[in-house]
Amino acid sequence: MNHKLQDWFETLQPPAEINCCVFPYSGSGVALFAPWKGKIGEQVGLFAAKLPGRESRINETPRTELVPLAADLAHAINNSSLTNHPLVLVGFSMGALLAYEVARHLRELDVQISVLIAGAARAPQSRWSRGRLHKLRKDDDFIREMNALYAAIPQAIIDDPEARRLLLPIIRADITMFETYKYTPGAPLPCELITLTGTEDPVVQAKHIAPWRQLAKTYRHRSFPGGHYFAKTDRTAVLETISRRIGRIRLQA
Repeated sequence: MNHKLQDWFETLQPPAEINCCVFPYSGSGVALFAPWKGKIGEQVGLFAAKLPGRESRINETPRTELVPLAADLAHAINNSSLTNHPLVLVGFSMGALLAYEVARHLRELDVQISVLIAGAARAPQSRWSRGRLHKLRKDDDFIREMNALYAAIPQAIIDDPEARRLLLPIIRADITMFETYKYTPGAPLPCELITLTGTEDPVVQAKHIAPWRQLAKTYRHRSFPGGHYFAKTDRTAVLETISRRIGRIRLQA
């Protein structure tokens, strides 16, 4: 397996004195973070995970197991110069679980991160209670249940046979990875962990967030107006929150 950084992460801002690796929602990719360029702070490197099966890796088979994927991403980071400076990991929904497992793998590689930011995600220990979407064989059933839960698949994609052909396998693979993830207990991460949630998110509520505080040395929480995709609908406020936290890393250095 090739573990070069450029094969696993898209450089949105070049390496700097602080570097930030970001991980997307299910069914999304690098494009989610393109609007972050120039908005996350000066002298901050920004690297978006390039996951198999989408965008520049469209010809690869999408992955369906989260922990092995996290290990590959961690090795790519470890084989780069990013580990020479403070490192921040940010993820949303499935991407939050990816970021958490990447942080755990990096610890095994003797790489410590400064901050882990987990958005729109239940804590790993309090896993999904309705994890049956990946078992739905018919596309129409899958789309209906996905939209009932997340409002995740736009009507334009539903009505376009070619878009459905290209995107549904990616979304299905991501949901499989998300719903079949199993948390393995371990020592808390020696970093700060910040959770971000939408006040109107129907699938990530306060009781699902609370156990995150057990997984790191220190813990903070911030909520935003909006639902599961608040990182897109309230992007400016989310970026301001992340930028301020990264700024404090610079002051502490």
